Amino acid sequence: MKLSNLFLLLLALPCIVMAGTISPGLLDMELPTLSGDDIGSIRSHLNPGELLVVVLWNSECPDCMENVVQAREVDLAVHNARLLGVCFDYSRWDCLAFTRERGVSYPQLHDTDGLLAAALQAEEMSFTFAILNGDGDLLAIHYDSVDDARTRIEEALTAVRGAESAGSQQRIRTTSLIPAEVDRGARSIMGQKVHRRYPSLKFSGNIKVRQLAVGISDRITDEGGDCGCGLGGPYGESLHPLSDLLYRLTLNVETRLAAGVRAGGMLRISNEDPAILERGPLYLTSKFGSAFIEVRQGDWTGRLGYFSRHLTPLTLQRWDAADNPPSAGSGSSCGVCTGSARALSLEALDDVGPDITMEGALVEGAPCSRLSLVAFYGRLLRQRDWDSFDPDAFRYRRDLLGAGVILKSGLTAWGKAALGFNYVRMADATSSNPWPATMPYTDAHALSRQNEVISANLEGTLPWGTNLNAEFARSFSRTDQAGAHYGEGLTGEAWLCEVSQAIGNGPRVAAAWIGIGRDFRAAYGAMSYQPDTEGPRVQIDYLRTRWGVRLFGKRMTRDRGNWSNSSVPAEKTVTGGLLTIRAAADLDFDLTASRTQSRENCCSSGPDCECNERAWTISARYELARHALMTCEYSRLTGSGDPDVGEAMGDIGSVFVTVDF
Repeated sequence: MKLSNLFLLLLALPCIVMAGTISPGLLDMELPTLSGDDIGSIRSHLNPGELLVVVLWNSECPDCMENVVQAREVDLAVHNARLLGVCFDYSRWDCLAFTRERGVSYPQLHDTDGLLAAALQAEEMSFTFAILNGDGDLLAIHYDSVDDARTRIEEALTAVRGAESAGSQQRIRTTSLIPAEVDRGARSIMGQKVHRRYPSLKFSGNIKVRQLAVGISDRITDEGGDCGCGLGGPYGESLHPLSDLLYRLTLNVETRLAAGVRAGGMLRISNEDPAILERGPLYLTSKFGSAFIEVRQGDWTGRLGYFSRHLTPLTLQRWDAADNPPSAGSGSSCGVCTGSARALSLEALDDVGPDITMEGALVEGAPCSRLSLVAFYGRLLRQRDWDSFDPDAFRYRRDLLGAGVILKSGLTAWGKAALGFNYVRMADATSSNPWPATMPYTDAHALSRQNEVISANLEGTLPWGTNLNAEFARSFSRTDQAGAHYGEGLTGEAWLCEVSQAIGNGPRVAAAWIGIGRDFRAAYGAMSYQPDTEGPRVQIDYLRTRWGVRLFGKRMTRDRGNWSNSSVPAEKTVTGGLLTIRAAADLDFDLTASRTQSRENCCSSGPDCECNERAWTISARYELARHALMTCEYSRLTGSGDPDVGEAMGDIGSVFVTVDF
């Protein structure tokens, strides 16, 4: 063997596991294509003299899906090879949508039951590739995601070709990690009896540690007390001085009990305040975690235990990044959100995202490529809002029912479209726990609330490449509480319409108009604006390999004539910008600046109050090791109201380390 080939072989050894023979049953196993209009097999893609790279993948991790995209860049002509993708997600429609959206054009099969993945010991991985020769011999196999799948695959192909050129008897034969199932198959296929070993365990999780420090001067309040201008945190919450070292360990355990049946649990160990954890987005009975069991049959899934779900911004969604991007900077990025926005607390270690996690039951399925269905019931442990940090605060159960239907158009040459219908019903079960004698009300039923939201949303791509996202929602709410409505029902509407367009290879522009009716209520909607609010938002992104720029603006107004008895925002404008610089492959810098201006109608006869807040943030993200990231961040906030009072100032500093495993 030439020294150059030997050197390349040594480089590729971490991804080369074995060489052997795959049973004819596996080579001939018939699998549907992702489009569903044909049947294929591995053997049907084998050609004499050519190498076949079989890419096995699912959609459990974004890095692994990026590897699927990177694989299309492999120079197949140089290596005389072909590519074949095999997706082993339970639903092939998710796989199909991903390949169409990302331009993954090489052939794709759907391993419906994960049998091929199990035979190659790849079912616990999200990205695997195997190299076969024209006779179906397994020459090499690689497990786990990589930074650059194209380079990894080409190194393996070069090493395999080098080994072949040295003589067929010198083929790579590292066999210790290859199970006998490769030769036996995975079930009774083509008359061959197969075996699968159950149960199989999978462990994953993460560790988060953050040192957080907040310093605040004084809140701004004018002498008369009619106006109040204060500094806000990153998610609209009020700030207070603190210095904490916070940590959270999350361990996920999953086992496959049988074909299509899996169970597992989540263990959470944290020193975060229980009141912070109970705000969500993980609404669990125990602060230490939860468990689940899941059954999948064909295109249907049923699950008991904890699950994560979101529908749309106006019905069920924790946070809407398009409406409140973290890059908007200060706590005022939320615009005119209420205090009950489905947001995060500065003191929480949760990731920003749309999902809400709850315990209950879920059923979802895709009976055909153009139809998706979901229905769920969740039980959320809640606590009274008036004193959420009181250890004796009243905690009770909240029942949540939801359903969604998505109708998808055919994926055409110019794009796609999907029409969704969603329904969410929330009801307080305040009688689920004894009513504390120290609480200000004595009748638990007098505090029960009900809320129903139904919406229709449309997402699609117009012929000229413009993306459209529109939603209209209608709500019905009822509050049985002394001094409130005594059971009176309120009905309201809300809407949003957004269009976005990429201008060639340059910037991407998105513009939207949002409206929240006076009586619209959505207990778990991401757009928790005050009622009677509407206005536009605009965002411009310009991204390059080593740097990027984002500009964001939003202006929301309210009908002050309807609100003359309290201090409420009449108008609020948020503008912000983000500059991202990639200094090295493992080091990024972000510089964010924002400004918020608001005018409040304090009372029917008093003057308007004007509040101004400015913030800038600098952060550095450094990849300590693979799956380990450290983020250092510092924010400076200043706010002003009445000129006679002066400015309030705040500083937020943090060092955040996350390790995934």
